Amino acid sequence: MADTALVFVLDAQIPFVRHPDAPGCVEETWFFNALSYTYLPLLRSCTALETEGVPFKLALAFAPTLCEMMADPLLQERYIDNLDRSIDFGLSELERCSGSPEIRELIKIHLDLLQLNRRDFVEIYDRNILRKFDYFATHGYIEILATTATACFLPLFKDIPESVNAQIETGLVTYRNHFTAIPSGFWLPAMGWAPGLDEILKSYGFQYTILESHGLLFADPPPDTGLFAPAMCRNGLAVFGRDKQACEEVIDPVNGFPTNPVYLDCDRDIGFELDEKNLAPLYDVNLGRRITGFRYWSRQGTTGSDDALYQLDRAHTQVRADAEAFLERRAGVLAKASGLLEGASVSVLCAFPRVFSARTGWRASPGSRTCSVSLRADQTSPSRFPPRRSRTGAARSA
Repeated sequence: MADTALVFVLDAQIPFVRHPDAPGCVEETWFFNALSYTYLPLLRSCTALETEGVPFKLALAFAPTLCEMMADPLLQERYIDNLDRSIDFGLSELERCSGSPEIRELIKIHLDLLQLNRRDFVEIYDRNILRKFDYFATHGYIEILATTATACFLPLFKDIPESVNAQIETGLVTYRNHFTAIPSGFWLPAMGWAPGLDEILKSYGFQYTILESHGLLFADPPPDTGLFAPAMCRNGLAVFGRDKQACEEVIDPVNGFPTNPVYLDCDRDIGFELDEKNLAPLYDVNLGRRITGFRYWSRQGTTGSDDALYQLDRAHTQVRADAEAFLERRAGVLAKASGLLEGASVSVLCAFPRVFSARTGWRASPGSRTCSVSLRADQTSPSRFPPRRSRTGAARSA
């Protein structure tokens, strides 16, 4: 039986939002929400899988700007303060919504999550979660890709190799400051490609990178295996192609899984609905309204009727069904591709932006294992999938 692999890559990018002289600014909440709804839950999921002996693999591309913010004492302190204010605000929300037992239950679930985040962040990770990600990387569960210092679109700098080198070298300095391993993969911002990048990446010792589907399919010449195996540049750099169709099935805002009416309506947050007096304990409305995380409604409707309230048990059932359907379709595609390629090893790579995980419209109860459908041995990370030598020469520019 041919080897098949389903590869997941999370692009952990976020703007640099450290403003020492402007506490409480809207931009800081982007970082705080990323910690609360993406990275801390992800670490809990990884810990639960490891504890239960469930094999898993995942690749992450940590932006240097994000790493520096995660390790910054000022932002760490402000995040704790944000959690404390959110917890106090949640207690006041219980009083405000005393007439609705269903909404009170949702508030309690969110309060549990906030308190769990605070406990994990302060007591378990000692305010720096990068060390735990490094632990999972050194134990073979997570592969951390290097990337540029800032989210620059490298094709725009193809005629200034010094700038490209500076971006890569600065990113590597940050990587070495926070992680133990030597990175074998490199994440291209926006998966932007230009001729000559393969030589630069190879000169730094990188073994592979990732492109959008069209960057690989329209290469000259195109790879024999399409998107189902990494193609090889002439200098030996492996290039994976992102399966755009598979990713859109999950994240498409019109037809993707998150549009299911049982999922949480992420666009309906009380931070944009309550008046200034009610929100004052949480933040200053004059500095800009923002996401609070207190959301009570499903995507079923926006009328405020009881049938539009978010129901966690229905969302749990639906997310499992969606995950199983996604895996079943990917398995079918891989089996068909392997047959057409005469039993060759095949893979499908799904690369998701960070914002996707915070806006999928499904929220797990605290302590649960997010998307608990296990891929077992079929799941892998990019560097663990042996490249199949295709006859492609250079990828198409983005």
